[in-house]
Amino acid sequence: MVIVILFAHGVWGVYQKSHSAKERRMHVETELEELIEKKKVLTDGINRLDTDRGIEEEIREKYRLTKEGEELIVILEDEDLSSEQTAVALPASKGVFGKFLDSIF
Repeated sequence: MVIVILFAHGVWGVYQKSHSAKERRMHVETELEELIEKKKVLTDGINRLDTDRGIEEEIREKYRLTKEGEELIVILEDEDLSSEQTAVALPASKGVFGKFLDSIF
């Protein structure tokens, strides 16, 4: 009888370790899939920034810069007008950074 109890105790320990390992594996596989997707997004971003057009798009989006003769249009959503939108044209402003970028491109 003692041998059966010791055997059952050993089997239970192996089962618990197996179950724990499966849970960890599922967690790691999920994390790996997330990291692969993140790597793809970052690689696409890097590839986009390897082109002049990609750099220009990023600078325009991030710093709201325009080329000479262009106007910047900002669409504002007014909560009182439900889903109607209002467009506002802002004067083109280069600033020091914009002038610096013009000298580069």
